[in-house]
Amino acid sequence: MLTHKDLNQPEHIDADDDSDSGLDEDELEALVAAEEAADADDTSDDEEAEEEEEEVIEEVEIEDLKTVMGNTSREIKPTPSSIPLEVSAVGLSCHPKQDLLAVANLDGELLLYKYSCEGENELAHTVDVHKRACRVVEFADDGSAVYTASKTGQVILTDTETQKQKHKMNHHKCPIYCLININNNVIATGDDDGNIKLSDMRQKSAVATWETMDDYISAFVTDEERKTLVAASGGGVISSYSIGNRKPLFESEEYNFEPTSMAVMNRGARLAVTTSGKKNPILMFKWGQFGGYSDKYIGHPDGITCMQKVSESMVVTGSETGVLRAITVTAEATNFLGIVGQHDQSLVAETLTLTHDKSTIVSYGQDQTVRFWNIEFLERMFVPELSSKKRRNRNLQSSRFQDARQFYNDIRTSRQDT
Repeated sequence: MLTHKDLNQPEHIDADDDSDSGLDEDELEALVAAEEAADADDTSDDEEAEEEEEEVIEEVEIEDLKTVMGNTSREIKPTPSSIPLEVSAVGLSCHPKQDLLAVANLDGELLLYKYSCEGENELAHTVDVHKRACRVVEFADDGSAVYTASKTGQVILTDTETQKQKHKMNHHKCPIYCLININNNVIATGDDDGNIKLSDMRQKSAVATWETMDDYISAFVTDEERKTLVAASGGGVISSYSIGNRKPLFESEEYNFEPTSMAVMNRGARLAVTTSGKKNPILMFKWGQFGGYSDKYIGHPDGITCMQKVSESMVVTGSETGVLRAITVTAEATNFLGIVGQHDQSLVAETLTLTHDKSTIVSYGQDQTVRFWNIEFLERMFVPELSSKKRRNRNLQSSRFQDARQFYNDIRTSRQDT
């Protein structure tokens, strides 16, 4: 990423410079006088702008997300329109190859939306998959089918093209909280009682069951080879299991934090675990060493409710206040880049997912709306010389709001360009 030091600085004429400038003495004096007058005008303009800034609120809402005033460096690419939902959603999943979004809701329905930046989003299909509320939704690796799990503990696999049921399992006796796709035949599920089931669609019963946790299973991840399954418990325990040998491997101590989501970072070298608790720390584990965390980073302003990995060193977090933040996560430190977006009325951001081309974050919040945020700019964004603490509340160009100071800076830049 670029910093201000990477940009070319404007050249200024030094009146005390004895080098040959190519100008005679009268011309040089006239040029210096003109420059001083211009500086005085700029200072006056800056003072007036600062006075205006004091009279406006800290943020200016951008009505049209596809059009941003001012500096072209803040222009963002079009994103699909927001999708208001009649029934509260419980999960989102993006198709791995198509512009297709799966939404599971409290009525037990699976909604399939075709999203687009060029036209209106289309509700392609509504499928009644469960009699009770859905709890989770996840596309299969190849996108040919989609898994849903319900409050009754039932898992159903639905064909994406025909919307017909392909498989059904009833391995849990209580509501399922999370699900992860291991391959096209094997999934892992975790329920509210802390039970983990490893299930093969080709077999009638679960191939492995682990009952080591006392609280609900809040999140799953696997390594790239999908040999190790890592689970987080709402009781503050991180545990790992061998998928091939079907045996437990490690279990951490019980932390005083509630793990909410996990991501494998730094090309498989680290595990990042977000929490909702005192100071909302992000815990970092060395992969394979889950008995205790290696680092703890604090400073996230709100409790973290969800997290989506966008690169090997960057994640987007959702929070209890509905704010989405971009953060770099490395073995050495975490650094805030700023606010990607926000949901209405400071309502909780409940779930995040990433489109198949990795250009857009999709979020759902308690404002009962699915929102899209283009994040392509993050890898090449200009980062001002601010502390990470200050940047955590800085609105990025994808945000629905623009910082007042940046708003006026953009206007000044636009005037200078013309």
